[in-house]
Amino acid sequence: MLSTRLTASTFGVGLIGTVCLPASTAISQETSPKTELFGEECAACEIVAVPLVTLGDAEGPGMLEGPYNVVRIGGQGWYSVTGGPSPFFAVFDSSGRATHRVGRSGEGPGEFRWITEIAIDGADSVFAFDDARRLVSVFDSNLDFTRSFRFGFRQDGPALFVGTSLLINTGIHTGNRVGLPFHVLDRQGTILRSFGSLTGGVYRADMQDIIDRRTLALADSNSFWAARTNQYLIERWTLDGRLLETLHRQPPWFEAWWEAHSDAETPPVPRVLALEQVGDTLWVLVSVPGERWRSGVEPGDRGYRVTNRDLYYDAVVEAIDLKRGVVIASSRMPLLFDDLLKGGLAVRNSSDESGNPVVSVYRLEIHNPPQ
Repeated sequence: MLSTRLTASTFGVGLIGTVCLPASTAISQETSPKTELFGEECAACEIVAVPLVTLGDAEGPGMLEGPYNVVRIGGQGWYSVTGGPSPFFAVFDSSGRATHRVGRSGEGPGEFRWITEIAIDGADSVFAFDDARRLVSVFDSNLDFTRSFRFGFRQDGPALFVGTSLLINTGIHTGNRVGLPFHVLDRQGTILRSFGSLTGGVYRADMQDIIDRRTLALADSNSFWAARTNQYLIERWTLDGRLLETLHRQPPWFEAWWEAHSDAETPPVPRVLALEQVGDTLWVLVSVPGERWRSGVEPGDRGYRVTNRDLYYDAVVEAIDLKRGVVIASSRMPLLFDDLLKGGLAVRNSSDESGNPVVSVYRLEIHNPPQ
């Protein structure tokens, strides 16, 4: 997998007419340092995904039920996997052996309709979100159910523990929170503060999901990284709503967009899928149109249908040196990864030879070219 400079179709920006509303917390972007990221410092280097472990069994507690799974990693190196939709999450040890199957269908304690998100705190307690019931169920480090709490909003974005605080990214379209993508919750589910707008709160009915959506990664015990999905713009925020810094990049293969095209004749828009900080390196995962994207899509009832996502998408993985503000290396990979995990790991949903869903975990490494 050699490092490759990308050439993708250009997408225009069509942001028009916003409505600004009062915000609980709003910080001007001009008050924080902004770093423009250029090129690759080591254009001849390559980022390599080294296979680490495969999660998912043909039967038993390690059997996965759907083609797309959410994966989280605990402090001791174990993995929680859920998807489907399914009313449970499977737990695997660091070698890929299934150890637990937690949860079942129902309305009682420790039961779910559909687990949509999982967050793991510093003590390895698991917080499982059931958006259909507006309920979070909490399991201790032994995976025993301890309690649950309700939340009064739709949770359709990522959740992350920053220190002891639970941070979520979702759009809450009420008068005092609309346009604010970040919400800090206490351990009982009460929203302590909402923030993240650079304009004092914005509401656009036709594009609010794009405005609200971020991908999150831990920076330190009091701050986190957040990237827009529709542009290469990465911000670092504190839990009290201060914008500390912004990283911006304009590679030729990623132009900002505000409307995702939906036909079989237009390539997919690029998207920032995941971030992960390891030491002073920030890994960035982006999906881009595959070099043979037309072979992976066909017209369908709703505009188009992706028939082969490995043809339709490629992945671009970049490594940013945070101390120096430079892109160390950038590589295009023919397989699309779905997420990044702490420790510099990448995950990919696929299937085994029998068609059973599995999740492959890789370790990302930067290889220098031979002298």
